[in-house]
Order: sequence, then structure tokens, then C-alpha cells
Amino acid sequence: MPALRERRLAHEWEALQQFKASSPGRLTEIDRAGDEAFLLTVAEMPALCHAPGDDWASALCNRHSLKILFPRYYPAMPCEIYLSRPVFHPNVDEVNGFVCLWNRYSTAYTSLHALTQLAAILAWRLMNTEAIHLLQPTALDWYNSTGQASEKLPLSRAPWIELPGLSIHGRPSRRRLS
Repeated sequence: MPALRERRLAHEWEALQQFKASSPGRLTEIDRAGDEAFLLTVAEMPALCHAPGDDWASALCNRHSLKILFPRYYPAMPCEIYLSRPVFHPNVDEVNGFVCLWNRYSTAYTSLHALTQLAAILAWRLMNTEAIHLLQPTALDWYNSTGQASEKLPLSRAPWIELPGLSIHGRPSRRRLS
């Protein structure tokens, strides 16, 4: 019987394939990079490619190539996402494209949860300003110093993927059972 990690990766691959089939145009390419990563191209996921000046339209990008990396101890440790072209956001490393996705993590989270988090971060619906999560201080300085940010952000208000039990902020929603 395959180990937990291998079973979980097979499930992740199947879930991404199903999402691609059911949401044409959102997940446009998917490939495996060995047994530790998936390579994806996503669309309809707005982000700021650079700090916007007066012309916001030139700063927007909607298509991203990324790598979902599954660490050796996945799912006990969370998957990581790296953008091939880093974007302008406090929680995205401007050198290697690493996206700080999780403030809290649960082993129940899947790659679809990670993509939901990514979309919320790229649209500026989600931002963690704690020092340990701050990878691009200039983006936070821009956000805090410009009035344009409050008028134009978030770039998208709707979740990229609707997942049951996940709130817009990427944390499991709590529902009363009685």
C-alpha cells in the first residue's frame, strides 16, 4: 500500500484534473515535475505585476505560471507555491516568487485550498503584515502610503474557487451544527 504522501499526491493530481475539466479557462495547463511538484498555468487571477503608477491597467496581470511544491513530509507540512514571475504584494518574494500562503495550516488543506489562498493574496483580499510573513516591504509601504490602494483594491472580490467550508479569507468557516 502506498504511503500517505503518495496517496495524497495522487488525490491532489486527480482533484486538479477535475477542476481543470470543470472550469475551462481558469487552470489552463497542468504537469507533474517528478514526485514533488506540479507545474500549473492559471488564468483569471488578477494581480499587480509591479507597483502601479497613474496607469493601473499596465500594472495588472491575470495569467500566472506557478509551481506547487510538496515537501517530503506533506501533508504534515504545507505545500508551497512559487510564481515563475513574482508579483507586487507584501507576501510574495520578489526574487524567487515564493508566496507565503498560510498563517495557520491544517493537514486537511489541499492544493485547491492553496490556489484559493493564492488568488486572495494576488487580488489583495488577503495580506499578512506580520514580520515573519512580510517578504516585500516596499509593497506594504506602497499600500500604506497611497490613497489609490483603498480605491482600487481588492482587484477581485469573488473567490477563484468555491470550496465548501472555506471562508473568503482562506480559513475554515465555522458553522453551528445545532
